[in-house]
Amino acid sequence: MFAKFQSSPSMLNNRESATLILVSAFALFALLRKSGREGSVEVVRAFLNPGILISLAAMLAWVGLELWVGVQLALWSSEPLSGVCGTPTYSRSTCLMPSSAAARPTAAPTLLNSSK
Repeated sequence: MFAKFQSSPSMLNNRESATLILVSAFALFALLRKSGREGSVEVVRAFLNPGILISLAAMLAWVGLELWVGVQLALWSSEPLSGVCGTPTYSRSTCLMPSSAAARPTAAPTLLNSSK
């Protein structure tokens, strides 16, 4: 039955999925208790304060403007959103080191090497 199931590629890695599951379980546990529901209402009420909403909207507008300018000037690309340099999600051009330097390991300088 499960052998026919083809999973689609996920945007989340295993650590992010585990975090999402644990946070969801905690939120469900908190909302099942009366004191948790009462506390949640107070948190939502405080978040809807106009001062917080205006500040949040200003921050989102600023970050959006920075991203737009970065894309327009080719300083930022949304292509490599996850992964590590050298994994299939990254191309060689997005790594910060040349391909020859990426292939060879480098030793960290020590006090003995720096005294020469």
